[in-house]
Amino acid sequence: MRKTPRCGFSKSDKGFTYIEMMVALIILSLAGVLVWQGISTAGKLLDKISARSSETMRLMQTEETVRELVGRIKIPFWMSTMELEEEEGEIAIPFYEGRSDNLLVIKYEDSSLIIGTRGTDGEQIEGVNSFGPFSNAEIEVARGEEGELFGITVVLYTEKRPSDGVHITARFGSNPLWAKDL
Repeated sequence: MRKTPRCGFSKSDKGFTYIEMMVALIILSLAGVLVWQGISTAGKLLDKISARSSETMRLMQTEETVRELVGRIKIPFWMSTMELEEEEGEIAIPFYEGRSDNLLVIKYEDSSLIIGTRGTDGEQIEGVNSFGPFSNAEIEVARGEEGELFGITVVLYTEKRPSDGVHITARFGSNPLWAKDL
């Protein structure tokens, strides 16, 4: 008695059976899906790394400039106190580059930290450096343990993630020995 070959189960040397082709396609499809998901995850991770890197770069540039410009404030050694012009979100510090009529202005406006100089008689800020965007910023004076003014603290909050903020404390460039009021 002779058996008739069944469809898909022939044992010939002419090629693959239908089931072998289906199994190969399923395996190839699963491998393709896994590779595609891996590439998609890697792309998302690369975007996050790029965003964080850009955010870190902005903070580093801001920190470097704040420290450099605040370091140019040269308070005369005989002064134990100094008058600052403080407003909401802005501070003006005299004795920029040792001149009492030259102010360093640091302010937060329109999601940017703005740093520049102006004279005591003017409203126009010159030499403007703008950094940001930041979701918020706080500008305050930095004081030592005995309450003596020694610099400025800027707290920057980034937009991408909620955080405690990045604190930048910059010292004035002079007055290592403070005169005591007698």
